[in-house]
Amino acid sequence: NIKSIKLFPKATGDDRTIKLLYIGNLGLSQDILELIQIIENIDDKKIQLKIIGEGAEKEKLAEYIYNNNCNNISIAPPIQYDKRGLMYRKADYLVVKLKSDIAYSNFIPSKLFDIMSFGKPVIYIGPKGEVSKIINEANCGITITEKTLKEKIEQIKIYFNRFECNDFLRDEVYELGINGINYIDKNMNDNSIELLK
Repeated sequence: NIKSIKLFPKATGDDRTIKLLYIGNLGLSQDILELIQIIENIDDKKIQLKIIGEGAEKEKLAEYIYNNNCNNISIAPPIQYDKRGLMYRKADYLVVKLKSDIAYSNFIPSKLFDIMSFGKPVIYIGPKGEVSKIINEANCGITITEKTLKEKIEQIKIYFNRFECNDFLRDEVYELGINGINYIDKNMNDNSIELLK
C-alpha cells in the first residue's frame, strides 16, 4: 500500500562515493552499454555503478567492463523481486534506462513507479518522452535526454560535480525521494501501478 510506505533514514557515513544502481533487463531496448560508457567517463572515486540483471546483452556488457578496466562498474546476476528493497536501500540513485530512440519515447517501465514509491531518486537516460515528463513533474530525479553520448556525459558530470560534501548529497537524495512518494500518492493508486507491470 503506497500510503503506508515508510521512508528509509538518510544515508550516513563519510563515504563520498555516489552509488548508482540499475536492476532490470539487459537487452537491446535498454542499451545498457551507453549507461556504462557514460559512467566510465566519470571519476571512479566519485561514482560507482552496480548493474543487476539478465538479458541478451549481458555477456557483451561484462566483456566491455573487463576489457576497458571499468573499476567503478560491476555487473551481477538477477535477484528475486522481494530482495530488491535491500539493494535499493544501499543505493543513492536508481537508474531507469531506455535506448535513445524516439520509438521508446512513450514507453514507461513499471520500475519507474517502484523506485518512486520506494522513496529513491531516479536517474533517467533515454529519449525525451513520458518517462522524462513524469520525473520532471514529480521533481524526483534527473533526466538525461541529450542525443549524443558526449552531451550525456557532460550533463551528468555537471550534475554530480555539485556534490562537494556528503551532507549536500544526503539532503538532495532525501528530498527527491520524498517528491517521488508524494507524486505517486497524489496521482496514482495500487491498481494503476499493477496494470503497468
